Amino acid sequence: MEITNEQEAEVVDIEEQEDEVEETPAPSETTDWEARAKKLEEKAIAQRERTRMLKSEIEKLKKATAPKPQPVEKTETGELSETQLDYLDLKGITHEDDIDIIQKVMKRTGQTVRQALSDDYVQAKLEKAKQAREVQNAMPSSSRRSGQTETNDVDYWVNKNEATGELPADFELRAKVIEAKMARKSDNTPPWRK
Repeated sequence: MEITNEQEAEVVDIEEQEDEVEETPAPSETTDWEARAKKLEEKAIAQRERTRMLKSEIEKLKKATAPKPQPVEKTETGELSETQLDYLDLKGITHEDDIDIIQKVMKRTGQTVRQALSDDYVQAKLEKAKQAREVQNAMPSSSRRSGQTETNDVDYWVNKNEATGELPADFELRAKVIEAKMARKSDNTPPWRK
């Protein structure tokens, strides 16, 4: 059921009629003023009641035809929403490990993102993770001082091939390893290059 313009115009006309005062003929001595006042008062009361009823019907129709807001379905996937991720980004927390720490605390305790960030335990864990990343990033990755062997180094693969017989999967590195092995076994190679 839709509200038509005619119904709205009728309500407006009724309201205007309430405001208007009926013109009375010139006073005469035969007019019963009390009866006339009573009659006009009853008419005004009836008119106000009709207007009130029409307004309530219009409100009911508006409510019935108005689209109802769909409730936002909150799916519990364990992941943070986009707004929560945006909030963390604004706070300077962008690393996946930090987000994972906050997400686990939120899931375990039922806290919001803000409550989790203000927690001393979470702040300590975030600081510890940040320091660990800084230490890891400060260490050189491919120098001999790092204590790690580089897996794309020809000498590493030559020694590994002699120990286990394994060759690297990379074609170019495999070719270099085979050439290095051939050079070690060759009689033409000086001893300092073997």
